[in-house]
Amino acid sequence: MNDIHKARQTAEKGADQASKIIDDIRDRASDYVSAAKSCVNDSLEDAQDYGRGAWKDAQVWVKKNPALAVGGAVVFGMLLSTLLSNRDND
Repeated sequence: MNDIHKARQTAEKGADQASKIIDDIRDRASDYVSAAKSCVNDSLEDAQDYGRGAWKDAQVWVKKNPALAVGGAVVFGMLLSTLLSNRDND
């Protein structure tokens, strides 16, 4: 009976240690996921700010140079049309 009791205690200690290890791994994983989310959110905010700034700069440039903007849009449209029509012919 004494051996069975010792074996049961050893198994319980092992289970407790395994439980502690699993909890530690979960905590660490949670910390890493939180850090990754924070990094992604910061990068996303930076990209959105850059995009807003570029859009505003483009609007200002178009207001200052409307003829050049229209001409550039026409040339871009012609190039895009040429590329797409060549793709359809192949």
